[in-house]
Amino acid sequence: MNWRSGRTLNLALVGILVLGSAALFQSTVLPAISLPLVSMGVRPSLVLLLVVSWSIVRGGMDGAVWGFIGGLMIDLLSGGPLGASTLALTLVGLFTGMAEVNLSRHNQIFPTTITFGASLVYDLICMAMWSLAGWRFAFADTFLAIVLPTAILNVLLSFVTLPLMSLLNRLVGGGRQLEW
Repeated sequence: MNWRSGRTLNLALVGILVLGSAALFQSTVLPAISLPLVSMGVRPSLVLLLVVSWSIVRGGMDGAVWGFIGGLMIDLLSGGPLGASTLALTLVGLFTGMAEVNLSRHNQIFPTTITFGASLVYDLICMAMWSLAGWRFAFADTFLAIVLPTAILNVLLSFVTLPLMSLLNRLVGGGRQLEW
């Protein structure tokens, strides 16, 4: 095993640990919290936030890998169709990292806009997959009552996750550094 493949393996192991912990917390602890928004079905998407932040910091390929790992963790812990979150988070991780190539990462609006869009895209892909699997729900009501407020909540929490992922990137010896 050469240096590059060992480094990639270490980053994947870090991803499994971080994303597995977040998926477990998101699946077990968050539903038990009785805050007004949470009781209405609005919960932060912790794994999505970590994938988007990592993708902004590290780029599309690392974002896609983390998206795959995080999505698989969510799929294994949820009652939803297997593969819905995996597909959605892999695509979100890839395209979030690709967007930074064309947009200035030095702009404060960039991460919030990307997080908002990624949150919407993630939920819309999952809803499409659930619909294909035979789940029935009122699309407009679900979008307005859960998806949109969740995207706003995710944007607010991105101010915490992005600096944390930047710090993790420095700790694991990341090649790219996000500068503000």
